Amino acid sequence: ALLPNFPNPFNASTNIIYTLASDSTVELRVYNLLGQVVRTLVHRNQETAIYELDWDGKDDRGQDLTSGAYLLFMRAGNVRQAVKMLLLR
Repeated sequence: ALLPNFPNPFNASTNIIYTLASDSTVELRVYNLLGQVVRTLVHRNQETAIYELDWDGKDDRGQDLTSGAYLLFMRAGNVRQAVKMLLLR
């Protein structure tokens, strides 16, 4: 399960929490509204647990993203889930 990020909207960073009910290959990616991947946060096998991470509002090249709406998409096993995030600079 992917929980809503906090805070939302956010400025400097936002906290992301997700849980795995079974060992899975996890993909956690941030997309812009054009459907382009701007940041891959997780792409690896993980064990059953609760995970927490912070996203700093930067893309995969380390550049600050502009203010706007972004989608956080999680894929883990058969689970597909997304949440909307709002970045305000």
